[in-house]
Amino acid sequence: MKIAIDASAAVRQLGGVSEYSYRIIQSLGELASPHEFFLATVGRDRSTLRALPTLPHQFHEYPIRLPYRILNWLWRTTGFPKLNFFLPKFDVFFAPHFLVPPVTARRMVVAVHDVLFLDHPEWFTPSDAQRFREEIVRACRLADHVLTLSEASKNSLIRHQLITAEKISIVHLAGDYTKPTTAELERVQQKYSLPKEYFLFIGTVEPRKNIMRILTAYRELRESGKTVIPLVIAGRRGWIGPEFDEAIAAFEPGAVHVLGSFSREDRDGLLAGATALVFPTLAEGFGIPVLEAMAAGIPVLTSNCSSLPEVAGDAALLVDPESIPAIAAGMHDLVTDHALRERLVLAGLARSKQFSWKKAAQETLAVLEKVGA
Repeated sequence: MKIAIDASAAVRQLGGVSEYSYRIIQSLGELASPHEFFLATVGRDRSTLRALPTLPHQFHEYPIRLPYRILNWLWRTTGFPKLNFFLPKFDVFFAPHFLVPPVTARRMVVAVHDVLFLDHPEWFTPSDAQRFREEIVRACRLADHVLTLSEASKNSLIRHQLITAEKISIVHLAGDYTKPTTAELERVQQKYSLPKEYFLFIGTVEPRKNIMRILTAYRELRESGKTVIPLVIAGRRGWIGPEFDEAIAAFEPGAVHVLGSFSREDRDGLLAGATALVFPTLAEGFGIPVLEAMAAGIPVLTSNCSSLPEVAGDAALLVDPESIPAIAAGMHDLVTDHALRERLVLAGLARSKQFSWKKAAQETLAVLEKVGA
């Protein structure tokens, strides 16, 4: 079988979809598979893109050496040129994201990570919400099968009547953590001037990540006089207003460290040096940082809703993400309750081992084989 994959996100390092695309392609390459894979990547300036992972001989990259923004604009406004123009003939097409480029495919599988723009359009700019609504309808109409990341996301797809249950498969993802060496950990600590102990939030700074409630809970915790440690916010800035900057400015120097974007290698050091992960987001398609923190051996505070209980199981401290007192109390407990910390660390290490990219790739390939047969 010949399988074509839109690998553009895999080389573009733009957050969760990029990491998913990169890791699922890498893991497909590690399977013993008789199939040929055609990987389409977009970008004229290759120096700004990361290379695809090392892959076996039956994987072939087809770089489209055009500026991504221009090609994407052409795709959105005219529907041309179709991806087929750049690829050999294939049997099944896999889109790792519902923003599917124009393509003619005998069979198609699309990964839909979430439909939060339908559940909560207020978390998105109006133009993005409208565009995503149009694109998800198109993707589900084109798809012979949809992969999604959690039971919560599957239920949302069905609730919005985008696709029927029998055309949906759940493929859980995994954490991606490698313990850094002592030298690497020290490098990261020095690079970001990290304190010896800190709460860590990892994610795009945007409304659905609940960052304003996290900051409010942290401020109340500090003002209460209880034991507290600094807060580190790591992640690129998304759609959020000046209230974020105002909240940060209200803290005393050294209380909150805002790091911005960071590399994959730095991520491991940030996790390894943290005291706990604070991740009470309002909704997630999956929530990879939860598993990465568990694999790093740090306790996790996360939400009791969306896909997060499905991912965390009983290995995290689950709180109501809309309750500022609950978030503050959970942060305090993770610092002061040593028995709780020990239980969560041990449970988290065991929980993280239940998920793997190899398993995700095997399940993805099984769907591609079934659809493409």
